[in-house]
Amino acid sequence: MDQDVSTWHARIPADIDRPEPILWNLTARQLLVITPAMLTGWALLSLLLGRVPTWLLGVIALVLIALAWVLACGRKDGIGLDQMAWLAARWKATPRRRHPPVPVVNEHGIVDAGGHSALVLACTSVPFHLFSGEEQDQALATFAGFLDALNAPTQILIQRRRMDLTPHVDRLRSGIGDLPTPLQRAARSHAAFLDDLQHNYDLIHHQVLLVLTAPGSPGTAADALLRRAQDTATHLGALDIRARVCDGPTAERIIRDSLQPNATTTAREERR
Repeated sequence: MDQDVSTWHARIPADIDRPEPILWNLTARQLLVITPAMLTGWALLSLLLGRVPTWLLGVIALVLIALAWVLACGRKDGIGLDQMAWLAARWKATPRRRHPPVPVVNEHGIVDAGGHSALVLACTSVPFHLFSGEEQDQALATFAGFLDALNAPTQILIQRRRMDLTPHVDRLRSGIGDLPTPLQRAARSHAAFLDDLQHNYDLIHHQVLLVLTAPGSPGTAADALLRRAQDTATHLGALDIRARVCDGPTAERIIRDSLQPNATTTAREERR
């Protein structure tokens, strides 16, 4: 058997999330969109019959029903056109800027999410694409065991942000005078390299976060969350993934950064 190819295969239907059809292979949502259009077309024909040409009434009714059919059955990017139209209307009516409140975070990093609590773990990643087929199978089996052990909603969050090396470069240049003479030239060269790297490339920083949740307030859910965090770190340790519980200030900073999607990660934040 070729050890460079994973043996994990699964067939997943493309319409796994499609609601169950009720009538004529149409779902309840589609019927709710099409039926009013058909009734409106019938009422229009009844009111205008004899007043306008019959062919014109037929065209108007057909156009109305066709638009309703396309709106109910059409999809774009996996979303129904009627849902997309509703989301577009909501987006148009919603203020462009929001300032959501930052939830309360205690010193242990337990987040009060209103009715339930959460704990944030910062995780490292693994080069899965560099594994051999056998190693990929082992990693997938281990991760499947971790997912199977979950007993509460858990979120895997990957943040992608631009990185600013300016603070690091400034600290490097400010400390050049304290270095031995043979190292000063190397430090200046390294600072120039970092400057060139930042101005000519879009530097990206990835952060993998695992959010554990539990019902109840932070006072009652703290012990359960911390125990689950230890179990999670043990499971992920088998994948050579280091999971670290974020303390209060770190968790609060992560939440604030998440509320500012266009923020830039600085080198000082990266070192924490």
